[in-house]
Amino acid sequence: MAKKHQRPIPQPSVHKEPTTTASTKRVNRIFPGSDFDPRSWVLFPFLNFKGQAWLIVAIIFLCYGNSIGNKYAVDDGMVSVGNRFTKEGLKGIKDILTKDSFIGGMDKNVLPGGRYRPLSLVTFAAEWEFFGENPYVSHFLNIVFYALTCFLLLLLLRKYLFPKEPLIAFVATLIFAIHPIHIEAVTNIKGRDEVLAMLCMFGSLLLFFKYLNEHRKSQGLAFGAQFLYFLALLAKENPITFLAIIPVTLYFFTPMKIKDALKVSYPFLITFFLYALIRIAASGLNTETLVKDVFQDPYFLVKSPVEKYATIMFVLGKYLALLFFPHPFSFDYTYNQIPYRDFSDVGVIVSLLVYIGLASLAVWGWKHKNLYAYCAFFFIASISIVSNIVFNLGGMMGERFLFQSSIAFAIALGVGAVWLIQKMDAQTGKYALTGVLALLTTVAGARIFVRNQDWYSNETLYLKDVHTVPNSTRANKCAGEIYLRQAVSTKDSLEKRKKLELAIGYLEKSLKILPVFKEGFLDLGSAYCFYGELEKADSLWKLCDKHYPGNEFTGFYYTGVLAPEYGKKAYPLYLAGKYDEALPLFQKAVSISTQYDVGWYYIGQIYGAKHEFTQAVAAFEKAIAVKKNEPEYYYHYGGACFMAGEYQKAVNAFMECKRQKPDFPRVDEGLSAAQSKLNGK
Repeated sequence: MAKKHQRPIPQPSVHKEPTTTASTKRVNRIFPGSDFDPRSWVLFPFLNFKGQAWLIVAIIFLCYGNSIGNKYAVDDGMVSVGNRFTKEGLKGIKDILTKDSFIGGMDKNVLPGGRYRPLSLVTFAAEWEFFGENPYVSHFLNIVFYALTCFLLLLLLRKYLFPKEPLIAFVATLIFAIHPIHIEAVTNIKGRDEVLAMLCMFGSLLLFFKYLNEHRKSQGLAFGAQFLYFLALLAKENPITFLAIIPVTLYFFTPMKIKDALKVSYPFLITFFLYALIRIAASGLNTETLVKDVFQDPYFLVKSPVEKYATIMFVLGKYLALLFFPHPFSFDYTYNQIPYRDFSDVGVIVSLLVYIGLASLAVWGWKHKNLYAYCAFFFIASISIVSNIVFNLGGMMGERFLFQSSIAFAIALGVGAVWLIQKMDAQTGKYALTGVLALLTTVAGARIFVRNQDWYSNETLYLKDVHTVPNSTRANKCAGEIYLRQAVSTKDSLEKRKKLELAIGYLEKSLKILPVFKEGFLDLGSAYCFYGELEKADSLWKLCDKHYPGNEFTGFYYTGVLAPEYGKKAYPLYLAGKYDEALPLFQKAVSISTQYDVGWYYIGQIYGAKHEFTQAVAAFEKAIAVKKNEPEYYYHYGGACFMAGEYQKAVNAFMECKRQKPDFPRVDEGLSAAQSKLNGK
């Protein structure tokens, strides 16, 4: 009978100084066994490190390759196509490095503490310099950066954390690479900040561990490690947690005591302080949320701190659930898709107990350097910075927030998987693990491939996800906005009406969920406006002004949407000669917006047709005051002045019309008649 392959899961053991021969002194390293043998038994004899790396990269491109053809979606505009610094190309890098990262896309930062994440913006600026507006390049590079991240993770795990168990390194990296929870970070162009942060962090750790392994002789390695850590911080704030994770990793995977691990890790703290000074100079020290609403502060409407922290605990539980069962997904989890909870809620209680268990595991396994304890610590440290406990994220939940935390999850599964197959004989274990990994890769790959299609554009994403998160104010608003845009762009009147009805349905639901919602007021008003119910639009925008006084949008909607719609309603009546019906509508239009020059023009035409020339002259003058470069206005203004007996004004008007358009029909006749009347006096 075949002897069972009983290799125990490696636990970092106390390193003893070799004392035998000179040759043994060569392996006096901080990381025992770091000279791994690429021929170590893994899934297949030929699948050495190089083979593992190429396999993982190939799987990543197979899973995410169909996202290369996607357009910009969600926040991509803020960092790329809608960011004025990014669009300047290399010239914009100075502003990117010296200003808050929201300034280029939003003109201001509304979140506490600011956001200083210039690294990804610099890469977008470089793309604009060489490729212009090209989302396909951005999506391709996101996949490349993700593949590089997974490659470095494999190298880090195999060379330094599991040098004697390369199979754990491979399984953990593969699970990380194919986990669907990363779709948002990879497929959404804006998610590059998450990927770059971990790419630079893994590079930093590799150089730092190599530096320690070589007895701290190479200062170049030390400098490189700190430089890459600095870049990781410039990508996103999440690597701050590695100030704790690095010494703990050294404690668990080397003979170091925690005191020694903290001592050798202090350069990372110095790098962090340097980064903090630069960040403060660029983003300031604002500690409050500048915009007070549930979209910038997801817990703005809680009744008490207890309710806030109970809901946070519930969200933390949902994060764990998504790691084990990544479905369903949504681009948005805003109010009120996840209602506020209290500590009597079953979900909150379960989540709290699970996290207490994880914390207990981390404490219990500390002394024995238990690998699951390490994973528990890594996960809790990583999730803390995206939990809304440390600082306000500006969102209640996001799948991209699990990017770093999922590393611990992947390592734990890798350790568990290898432990299970080592309970079997070698042949059975090999085929069992191969089959399970192949099945997981196929299922996860299909999930990723399909979800990438949802991210094709805002239109596909919003109309899909509104059914996933039907109680989200923003998701309903976004779906309504898509149908509104489709209605405006279609020429078929029946199709336009259908689209407007869908838009109104979703937008009304968004306001039902959150009755005071600025974007809801504005978009629903527009939908009703184009639907022909102008009074409803007017009342909605008045409500917007009431709840958001001085906002910068309502005036535009009155001028650019409501006034023209009254004009469109009046115009057929004007053409039919129904002046008494058309005039009040044009007057309503100009009362809404005095800058609606078309309304003043037709008011002048109607008064002229009714032989009320004094009123016609006044109306044409207001039209010209708004739009001075319209020759037709001057021509009819001249005619009204002529009929009103104001011949000098008529001459001046006809001359201006002729100056702007010398071949304007009959302008010479009008000018000649006005000059004759003027000379006759």
